[in-house]
Amino acid sequence: MLRTTWRWFFPRLQRFLPSHHGNPLLARVDRLATVFHGLYENGNYDPASNGEAWLLQQLACFRPALILDVGANRGEYSRLALDICPQARVIAFEPIPSVFAQLEAALGQEPRAELHNAALADSNGEIRFLFDPARTGNTSAVVGVQTAIHGLTAPEQITASALRLDHFCDSNGVNHIDLLKIDVEGFESQVMAGGVRCCSMSRLTAFKSNTARPICSPVILFMTTCVIMVVIS
Repeated sequence: MLRTTWRWFFPRLQRFLPSHHGNPLLARVDRLATVFHGLYENGNYDPASNGEAWLLQQLACFRPALILDVGANRGEYSRLALDICPQARVIAFEPIPSVFAQLEAALGQEPRAELHNAALADSNGEIRFLFDPARTGNTSAVVGVQTAIHGLTAPEQITASALRLDHFCDSNGVNHIDLLKIDVEGFESQVMAGGVRCCSMSRLTAFKSNTARPICSPVILFMTTCVIMVVIS
């Protein structure tokens, strides 16, 4: 609904504003609307040009030792992180079995990569995902994302295992996370809710959301030791 409304409103705004170009307030509105539109409609998945590689390069000076890739898809981000941060180990999570097979094919022989066929959520158990086989990066556990954001009318439904981040860290002896990347199509706040303790110990936290869905939640209020970077791509 929001995207449909914005797509109706933005071109009308762009037609209206030029005729009032002398108004400083409307000029500012024009600039803000253009920036927001560029962020909201950005479908660029190329790390070299969408900001992902640039962000990792900026974070590399902190020499992250452990990077978690939540919503790893086929492993593009994990591969990029391993290349830019040669001292880092990556733990990647991908819940969809067919996509996880591609992740394994890409990084299964990488000694610094640990791969898990599971989702992270606010509770242990199972989650139903809405899956687009043609665009696997659009998979979401949030009802409405596939139809309203990506325009898919009949997504495939898949049930997958889910873990709380705190549970995973406790079970696997993870005591510190240097960089946490989350790209789960609107499910970010649930991932954070399952990892309050782990997130509070993180030194760097990076979020990447492709849905323009707000990811802020009360969990973030407890993340007093983190640098929170929001990257919309």
